[in-house]
Amino acid sequence: MKTIEKINGVISKVLTAIIIILFIWMIVAFSIQVFGRYIFSTGFPWTEELTRYGMIWMVFLGAAWIIFNGEHVKITILEDVLKGRTKKTIMIVQTIMGLLFVAAIFYFSIGQLSLAAKGRSANTGISNAMQYMVFPISMILSCWGYITKLIRQFREFNAPAAEAPTTAENEEGGGKS
Repeated sequence: MKTIEKINGVISKVLTAIIIILFIWMIVAFSIQVFGRYIFSTGFPWTEELTRYGMIWMVFLGAAWIIFNGEHVKITILEDVLKGRTKKTIMIVQTIMGLLFVAAIFYFSIGQLSLAAKGRSANTGISNAMQYMVFPISMILSCWGYITKLIRQFREFNAPAAEAPTTAENEEGGGKS
């Protein structure tokens, strides 16, 4: 399990770096657009398009990052009321539901990707597959995050209460999910 946690840590750091780079790219491209309109009275059409692609990639890779770091927003009314194995069971069910959701998105994104590959963007001529490629990539990463979280939850479920902290304690303490 320690090896998996190390892999998750590396994936989380790589995602963080990519998200930061995409955010910086968006700032630079929007700045070019603003100054271009101000100085030349016309914008550069490629800046809007590449900024939009950067935003799409940033959002979906950010969603995978959120799963790895247990930072997603959730309603915890049942978790707050329940204790012990019942609470752990609810948390396992939540993780399974998340896994099924991202697996379904992955499955349907493959078809979308093949359709998108047939077209090109208007301003840059880049294949539309480039912007749709983020769906299967981010969903594979999300599936991996949920699977490793599920493994950890099953181990904690079967461990005596004194040995393993609950997944909620891991998430509240900034642990990896």
